[in-house]
Amino acid sequence: MKLNVAMLAGVFAISVAAKPVAEPGLHDFAEGIELITHSSQPLQELTLPDRVYATMTQWNAADIRIFNANGQSVPYALCPAMTNDDITQHAMVPVYGLDASSTSIKGNNITLRTSDGTQLNVHGDDTTRFRSNASYVLDLSKIDHAVTSIKLDWSTPSGDSETALQVFSSNDLSHWQLISNTKLLRAISADHATLEQSGISLPAARYQYLRIEPSGALTIHHAQAEYQIAATPAQPVWYSAGAPYGTDDIHELRYENSHRAPVNFLRITPHVENSSLHVTVQSRDREDHGWQTQWSGEVFDVSDGNQHRHNDIIHVPATYALEWRLLFAENSEPPASAPSFELGYLPMQLRFLAQGQGPYMLAFGNAGVSTSAAQQCDSLLSGISEQEKRKLTGAPAIGELHILAGSNALKLRHAIPARTLILWGILLVGVVTITRIALSMLKSNKHGYEE
Repeated sequence: MKLNVAMLAGVFAISVAAKPVAEPGLHDFAEGIELITHSSQPLQELTLPDRVYATMTQWNAADIRIFNANGQSVPYALCPAMTNDDITQHAMVPVYGLDASSTSIKGNNITLRTSDGTQLNVHGDDTTRFRSNASYVLDLSKIDHAVTSIKLDWSTPSGDSETALQVFSSNDLSHWQLISNTKLLRAISADHATLEQSGISLPAARYQYLRIEPSGALTIHHAQAEYQIAATPAQPVWYSAGAPYGTDDIHELRYENSHRAPVNFLRITPHVENSSLHVTVQSRDREDHGWQTQWSGEVFDVSDGNQHRHNDIIHVPATYALEWRLLFAENSEPPASAPSFELGYLPMQLRFLAQGQGPYMLAFGNAGVSTSAAQQCDSLLSGISEQEKRKLTGAPAIGELHILAGSNALKLRHAIPARTLILWGILLVGVVTITRIALSMLKSNKHGYEE
């Protein structure tokens, strides 16, 4: 009987080891942030809070889940950090007609005199030489942004539906460069529908003047320029690297990274006013890895009584590192007090399906979870265009912070590996089997002696 129990224990050990690890529940995470939806949109999106980066344990953000009010996990995705898009603007631009009769051509050089006495000299080969038809100059000098296209309000005396033209650019009305060969087109169908091409695409750049040279007679009534205003760069989230810890080298300060975030920005500020430091910034992923230099240069902070001036924010490639250090030149005096050292990152966007009843809970922080449940960013409602998807997306309000499992969830418990349990189970079954065989043989020999 005892042997059978031992065999069953071995089989149980093997079955337990082979059993997959259960998906973590709400109270398996250290903390949770309440998410309150105020709309009926099926998709919700928010910027991942800094508290999540300061608490989660995995660099791949694996220890994150979204739960509804019934404690059920809902599908979610992690998307790249939000960036601002360039703004497209339109502006009417002055149009100046040039009289074709005043155009003179001498070899590869062209001289044009407008009615107000302005002289334009063009230099080029035969392929870029202006033709004898009337042409137009557009004044874009007041647009201080990159122009990407021109839309024309045009007509032809003969009613032609297609007109070829060349576009030249100039900064001084004297020297011109060909930048586009294109066509204008206007066609009307039997049911009076109009097919029209009145836009001219241009290489994105700032232009002073454009000259439009048509292949035939063309009248331009108005011209509108489309230009791009560069977007304001997304602002990083900053956090302090904390107090440095000392080493034997007085020219070195070390810091532990408290966030699991991709660091893209550094900010180093001397504590002593009107001072300058030459610093080398290095990082490493693990204690047994070599140091990687991220940046080297001067940092300063000076004041003229009215304002402080300091060096620009330092941009570095996205860096996941547990440890950072500042090195000061050995031939210089180390700073009397440690400078302020801050790390910055662009937080990811979190999307989730509003499945079930709210409020929802963003749970995070579990050292035992290393596999992410997040989907690809575009996989939620993948059959819907991004433009339409925006109409279906709401922004939840961030509510209270809840302590769930607390700091216990942030400690990695070293469980016995499945392979070890299987081997011990097999060994236990083997020992039991050999013991049974040995006892059976002894019992048989005993009966033989008795006979």
